[in-house]
Amino acid sequence: MGSSHSCMAGASSPAAELSRSLQAGDEHSLLQQLAEKPALLSKPTCGGGSGGGLGGSLAAQLLSWTAAHHSLTPLHLACENKQVKAVEQMLSFLDSSPLEVVRAALAPYCRRAGLPLPDSPAEGVRLAAGMANCKGQTPLMYACHAGCPELVRLLLERGADPWAGDRCGQRTALHYAAMSGSAPCIAALMAHTPPHLLTRPAQPPNSTGASAAGCRYVDARSQCGLTPLHYAAYFSYVPPTTPGSRAAGPDPVDGLAALRELLRHDPSLNAASTSESYDVAVTCAATSTPLHMAAVRGNLGAARDILHHYALRSSSSHGHWVADPRTRADSSRQFPWQVASTYHPSNAKLSALLHPGRSVEAALLWLAEVEEEAAERSRAAREAAQEQHMGGRRSMRRQREQQEEQHANVMQQVSRSNAAAAAAAASRPSTAAGAAGGDSSVHNRVYAQLLLGGVGGIGPAPLAAIAAAALRSRLLRDLHQLEVEEPQQILPHQVEEVAEGAEEEDEDALCGVCFAEPKQVAPTGCGHGLCRGCAAALSRGLAAASGKDGRKPVLCPFCRGGIAGFTAYSAPVAPNNLPPALQSSELSGKAC
Repeated sequence: MGSSHSCMAGASSPAAELSRSLQAGDEHSLLQQLAEKPALLSKPTCGGGSGGGLGGSLAAQLLSWTAAHHSLTPLHLACENKQVKAVEQMLSFLDSSPLEVVRAALAPYCRRAGLPLPDSPAEGVRLAAGMANCKGQTPLMYACHAGCPELVRLLLERGADPWAGDRCGQRTALHYAAMSGSAPCIAALMAHTPPHLLTRPAQPPNSTGASAAGCRYVDARSQCGLTPLHYAAYFSYVPPTTPGSRAAGPDPVDGLAALRELLRHDPSLNAASTSESYDVAVTCAATSTPLHMAAVRGNLGAARDILHHYALRSSSSHGHWVADPRTRADSSRQFPWQVASTYHPSNAKLSALLHPGRSVEAALLWLAEVEEEAAERSRAAREAAQEQHMGGRRSMRRQREQQEEQHANVMQQVSRSNAAAAAAAASRPSTAAGAAGGDSSVHNRVYAQLLLGGVGGIGPAPLAAIAAAALRSRLLRDLHQLEVEEPQQILPHQVEEVAEGAEEEDEDALCGVCFAEPKQVAPTGCGHGLCRGCAAALSRGLAAASGKDGRKPVLCPFCRGGIAGFTAYSAPVAPNNLPPALQSSELSGKAC
């Protein structure tokens, strides 16, 4: 309680400062604080200080108390965070310090654990590498669970005990490596554990823990009799996921890699648990083998690898005879295939693989054929989907090419019609004749077809835009022709005769759009006067006025009638106000 209260004191305590230096990776500050107060090495550290991003909140205080209550030392936190350099410097600090400093550094832990103080710095380093928290978890277990083989090698070289079991079921560091699915940590444990520790001699019958029965390290038992292979068969399973999602937990390839790494060291395939397991999520019956664990989880990959290893081992002349794992029953007299049918009735492949009705080799061959057929169907489905997708893209590309070709044909027709209209206009003797003949020109007929969407097989929407562009070109051409034409000559005495009436109609003589310029042109048909500037602006604004599909024609701003062309504007004059000569010409023009 004293150490817990000290961590609750606040973020300014030496333990909190050490925790912040550790989390920040400041090795220089870490060594300086240990030199000033060596006891911080084995004191419970405040793991939830401000260095962890929680500041001085209530959550930080709770985490600090939790870290202290669990007796997490700086070595535990550094192993959890995979800080190899920090761990190496802390152990080197003990190795290079005088015995008095080493004893001062380990005194808090020795008091908590009821152990004597070390007699030498080397013994102090071994003691520090094996410090356990209140759950019996050592830095080596933290390194294995974090998946850091470099720390595993370092701690084993500094004297960490690989056989040490926790207080949550006497699980060793190898159990933690199998639980986390870390194949590199399993390989590091088996490679760097001293040879004399890879096998433990038999202990007296009243002994408890992983070393009671005497076995190889790869077959170390928990309090329930579970081996690392039990854990690998159970924890390597990852539920199947959809393509757009990812399940929580270790990757299935990594999990099976850890199991295969254990199988490489030839563990006991038929190791049976001694009681109902309570240290995994699912309670398994007593005398369950690793194959039972795979059946409980529905782990087809683990069951296949275990049986494959058994087939290789049975065919080898060097190994001793081992019973078929599929024929071992648990305390409920359930074989692995029955357990699989009970827990996973829909997984027919797993039940068929575990059924002992045929040889292991035949079962594995059947499973390989089934998986190959499933993979072939999946590959064919992917190729069909890809082909369908590519076919849709090719169809869209062909349709786009056809539309571009039809568009080019229509534009060629428009160009030919414009050329024919220009030639016809050049051959006409007068502007009036050109205006009269313009309605029957070739490009007029093309315009009508374009507006109706009947040329080239393209729909009305794109062709209307083409027609709008052609009509705009025609209107601008008409305005240009009117500009180059000479205005109609009126004799001076005729102007004097109509001057009085013109003075009263000055406003009528101005353009009805801008009221600044005189009326100079008029749309064919309605005759409403406009100045040339407003007429040109009306023609150029056709694309904007036509909208996205180009269906709207150019309309007269006064009567809203369609505009097919422009002619010179002539003011309407009453026949009674004209001289006799002009009246006769007016009547003759109407007659025409």
